[in-house]
Amino acid sequence: MTNCNGESEEFWFWTGYGLRGAEPTVADLVKSLVMDARFLTDEPEEVTYATGKAIEAQIQKAIRVFGHDYWFRLTEMSDEEIEEIF
Repeated sequence: MTNCNGESEEFWFWTGYGLRGAEPTVADLVKSLVMDARFLTDEPEEVTYATGKAIEAQIQKAIRVFGHDYWFRLTEMSDEEIEEIF
């Protein structure tokens, strides 16, 4: 993903079964990142150490791409709002 300033980050994204082979959209990626961040915050006891570290690394990448303030605004948005933006 590349932001408007030309800064890029690569994100690990498992398409799962829901996309049925289709390429993920930016909205799909952002919703996935937000969902993982929420899960880590809301259910930390359900996350293994390794998975938690992987999610934290993805969050740091998202902050570099979107900026700190905007990333945390995204985490407060619904899936529908994210779809509308991206």
